[in-house]
Amino acid sequence: MIHINAPGQEDGASELDINYEYPSMDQLADCVRTVCNYYNIRQSICIGVGLGANVMSRVALKNPDIVDGLFLINPVPTIAGWLEWGYQKRNIYYLNSVDHSPGQMSLENGDNLYYGSSIPQTIIDYLIWYHFGNQAEERNMDLVNIYKKYFSNQKIPPRNLALLIDSYLKRDDIGVTRDEGQDINCSCLVLCGSHSPFFEDSINMNQRLRPERSTWMKLSDCGAAMEEQPDKVAEAFILFVQGLGLGLLTCYRYK
Repeated sequence: MIHINAPGQEDGASELDINYEYPSMDQLADCVRTVCNYYNIRQSICIGVGLGANVMSRVALKNPDIVDGLFLINPVPTIAGWLEWGYQKRNIYYLNSVDHSPGQMSLENGDNLYYGSSIPQTIIDYLIWYHFGNQAEERNMDLVNIYKKYFSNQKIPPRNLALLIDSYLKRDDIGVTRDEGQDINCSCLVLCGSHSPFFEDSINMNQRLRPERSTWMKLSDCGAAMEEQPDKVAEAFILFVQGLGLGLLTCYRYK
């Protein structure tokens, strides 16, 4: 398995140059093809979550020769709406204004201990909503606090995140329809948590795919499916892979 980070989004990344022009969603999809060419990957199953699902959909559309399957979680196939545009522009402004000094340990929210920093609480709240949806702390407070610590600790330079958000905000429609020549040829599984803010978007994505090649799946009591329901996601992936005729190898030990 190969995990691909967008430029400057890995833990401990250096801040990107002030004149760096961040890749568009289509250019990020081209980067995935470049990685496949470098490692001589001729067949693949692409997995994407959120923004990554948008990128991987473009990879499958532009490179049907190397994509055998598409596993999408919380995909958004459309352009940004006005509400998203307003929230994200505010977040970009604050992220570019963040003090980059390391955060200090602080006590907040009663007994919950997490890293304090100059990142505005509104941005942390938005990131929690983006991943988990509404009422996340009522479902899994411990997991939410782990994410709060991670976001507050600035393991990724805030300006790098601002550039990625800006690129995603400028995305065009992925252009996938059921029409010949604009459809995704491989088998697809579209998965979404019942509390995800992108529930309707996942349905929109599934409606663009050919019924005989796609499956839509809803997981209950979660927003961030991979974090809150990892066993169910793993089971869905195993069945999806088996449906492609690949299966999982079983190792036997002979005495």
